[in-house]
Amino acid sequence: MKDVNVNRQVLVTAIIAAVAGYLAVWLPWKFAGSHKNMIDGMELISLSYLMLVGFGCALAVPHRFWIAGLASMSLFPVMAIVGVVLDPTSHNLLGIELIMYVFLTIPVLGGGAIGKLIRVLLARRRK
Repeated sequence: MKDVNVNRQVLVTAIIAAVAGYLAVWLPWKFAGSHKNMIDGMELISLSYLMLVGFGCALAVPHRFWIAGLASMSLFPVMAIVGVVLDPTSHNLLGIELIMYVFLTIPVLGGGAIGKLIRVLLARRRK
């Protein structure tokens, strides 16, 4: 029964990370009023928000913080592939775009590592 609860917690964390990762990129872009697409018009603050997503997810599920890193950018490739299916001329550099999404998981993984480290240090302090 414990495995079911852990898997449910990981699934919920992955969904939250996916939505939060999308919002971390979309909200600063939207408020900046950029006329480019989201990734081209990405603001530097988005990387900080992505770190916070990883940090928060690592506090929630420290033993699988890397899932937040993968999930945080999971909506972007899905949207890109759907865009290609709907309009084959919309994403001319799809391969580079997908590689860029991989690199955008790095801030989330960094924030997750910091969150896991803090959680481990707090657990040691309680003992």
